[in-house]
Amino acid sequence: MKLYFLLVALQGLLFFLSAGIIPAEKEEIPIWQKPFYQEAGFLLGLRERAAGEKADRRKRAGRKSGGRETEESEARLRKRLAYVMMALFLGLGFTLLLEFAGGSGQTLLEALTLQRPEHGESAVTQQLQVQFDEFEEVADIEVDLEARRFTEEEKEKLLDTAVEELDRQLPGEGQSADHVQGQVVLPAEMLDGAVELIWFQDPQNLLDEEGYISEDLSEEGELLTLKAVLSCQNAERIYERVLRLYPVERSSWEALVYQLRRAIRSEEEKSASDGELTLPEEIDGIGLTWMRPAHSLIGLGIGLTLFAAAAVWLGMEQVYEERVKARRRQLQMDYPDLLFKLGMLLSAGMTMQEAFTKAAREYENRKRKSQEEKKDQREKVRYAYEEMLTACREMQTGVSEAKAYENYGQRCQLPGYIKLGTLLSGGLQKGSEGLSKLLLDEAELSLEERQQFARQLGEEAGTKLLLPMTGMLMVVLAVLMVPAMMSL
Repeated sequence: MKLYFLLVALQGLLFFLSAGIIPAEKEEIPIWQKPFYQEAGFLLGLRERAAGEKADRRKRAGRKSGGRETEESEARLRKRLAYVMMALFLGLGFTLLLEFAGGSGQTLLEALTLQRPEHGESAVTQQLQVQFDEFEEVADIEVDLEARRFTEEEKEKLLDTAVEELDRQLPGEGQSADHVQGQVVLPAEMLDGAVELIWFQDPQNLLDEEGYISEDLSEEGELLTLKAVLSCQNAERIYERVLRLYPVERSSWEALVYQLRRAIRSEEEKSASDGELTLPEEIDGIGLTWMRPAHSLIGLGIGLTLFAAAAVWLGMEQVYEERVKARRRQLQMDYPDLLFKLGMLLSAGMTMQEAFTKAAREYENRKRKSQEEKKDQREKVRYAYEEMLTACREMQTGVSEAKAYENYGQRCQLPGYIKLGTLLSGGLQKGSEGLSKLLLDEAELSLEERQQFARQLGEEAGTKLLLPMTGMLMVVLAVLMVPAMMSL
């Protein structure tokens, strides 16, 4: 419960501290997700301040080569943190609903062997079910498993240890055997159930069943002889101790609790032959309200919440990796077509920059037309041409043409595109007269690589279909076999 309220307090504190932060994402964020993006931005800001990084330094780094990758990495981290905050928020809400709903589940344990308790552990009972081959009925079987038997040396050692502990704890905490005024604890077992005790009092009725001192004692106190029979399996030992008991000084609260316990024990003795026990409605004129302890599910809810948050964190990274793989596959598939297009435009007499810009603008026009027709935009996005548009914008803002081509290859992050950027950059110095033939030759080589890559993708798809095909086969076999077996 404390952990739950701590998590709720931390979530509320983060929400309060991040209320004034404006999310930096370029894409439109739903209004119900903005608080979580604000919390993520606040946490990233704390990390930057702890590392001694300033916002202006990060902005300057963003203008240099590689700055775009840094911004994309931070945006991806901010998104993952936002989804983790969202998972924590929803998990805490689910935990609250789970606590209100209550309920508990049962687990049926089925096993062919049963493990006995170890030394010092109490006996356990296993509830099992068994069905005989020739009968449909199921029988409930209760199996009692006792702890493994001790050796004679172990028994004697356990008894000695029990006697030493009784000598130390029997008078009670802060009391001596000559002056006992509090509760006397008379354990029924010790050492995790390895040693059992049976107690005898002389005289009787000075202590009740829970070890509380009777109120009928004189001020001078009375002697009580306690005798216990300690048994460890079939080994026994007698223990005896003399205590001087004095009347207990109880507060009003303790006196009420003591009287209530005595009233319940008295009523239990009176109604021993009845089918039910009636609880008292009042004690000394004070009304009583009875209730059952609450069954808390806070722990389960917090565990599920933390698991969901960890799953979201790892899942977001997995989604990102899948998108990176899809981007690499698309870039590899588009590489031959792009080389053929650039080579043909150069052969038609265009300059290198004109051919590069024309290929990028044609893609931009197609994408804009697709958006106007409200088609699926995701299928129309081609990353190779998107990076070409970025290179064109770099050249418009003053970046040299050679540097723009090199940056284009570095952003695509594939060997072929890096080589293409180097060829285009080197062609500015050597001229474009032989560049067209180089691009067309490279396109033919990359076309063969694309065919091999396509075959590899086909093999992977076939492997992924193996499991569902196996499941379908099992379903078909079940459909064929079950009626045949039922007809026998």
